[in-house]
Amino acid sequence: MHSTSSINSIPCRAFRTLDANSSEMTRREVVNAKKKILRKAGVYRDPNRARNDSRKEIAYLRQQMDKLQIDLKSLEDRRKRRMQQQERLSEHLIVVYSAPQILNMWQVIAEKQRQRREEAERENARLKLITERQQKAADSLSSLLKKRENQSMNDCASFMDVSPRQRIVHVVDFHGDISRVSSDIMTLLDEK
Repeated sequence: MHSTSSINSIPCRAFRTLDANSSEMTRREVVNAKKKILRKAGVYRDPNRARNDSRKEIAYLRQQMDKLQIDLKSLEDRRKRRMQQQERLSEHLIVVYSAPQILNMWQVIAEKQRQRREEAERENARLKLITERQQKAADSLSSLLKKRENQSMNDCASFMDVSPRQRIVHVVDFHGDISRVSSDIMTLLDEK
């Protein structure tokens, strides 16, 4: 076995001892004890701080989740109550409007629609008559103008010289014809 002198000569820290408070402790134990005291006092930071922070955050998030779920449930309950109130109100309104009142309401609507329809039919008949009169006047004027054109062509044909050598057209003053045409137009319009 080894002698005590040989153990003291081994350069190992674990075997070195310190005399602290009259008790024998290894140097490592003394350092650890001091760190423990300082850690409890808050001088050293927590070596498990990240893990502890994660745990705290998870706990906080769980609390928030619980609060939000409670809020969601209360909002859903409010919405259900509001829907039920609206259904009850609509049922009440249906009961309030009894059959005679509903019938009266529809009769008023039907009467207004009938009046609008009759007014539209009268307007359509009036516009149709105006259109027919204008069409007759336009047809009469068109036929009168064609007759005058043919008559003028026949009158002008007698003044034309058809000889191949000379192509001269003799123009006659038709001022008198214009008054006659306008009087014919006026008589046609008066007849209609």
